[in-house]
Amino acid sequence: MTAPIAIENVRPEINCGRYPAKTIEGQDFYVSAEIFKSGHDLVYAVLKYRKKGKRRWNIIPMDSNPNDIFTAKFKTDGIGFYEYTIEAWKDSYGSLLKDIQSWYNAGENVEEDLKVIMEIIKYSYNNSRGG
Repeated sequence: MTAPIAIENVRPEINCGRYPAKTIEGQDFYVSAEIFKSGHDLVYAVLKYRKKGKRRWNIIPMDSNPNDIFTAKFKTDGIGFYEYTIEAWKDSYGSLLKDIQSWYNAGENVEEDLKVIMEIIKYSYNNSRGG
């Protein structure tokens, strides 16, 4: 069973989302949140935003910072209301690379681990739209 990912303290947020945050047209709109899960696996998060009434979300990766803080920013392209949400998931690939890097730094032979990663990448590619 996979541990759930917590997304807390999303900012800006005014009175539990009852009121909109304000910005100036053309300036960066900053969003941050505490995003974490139990265990040592890495977390990957994206900020999804759109002008209210639009169907298509714009999606940008969030930057991971110390203390489980993730940040992102976007520019508004006109006057109006915008909505945003955050999605996050376990970064299995990044976690695996981090583990192999630490094993390598400890002087362990990681040749077989790298072969396994190549097989995973080949399998993923062949079973995706690219293959």
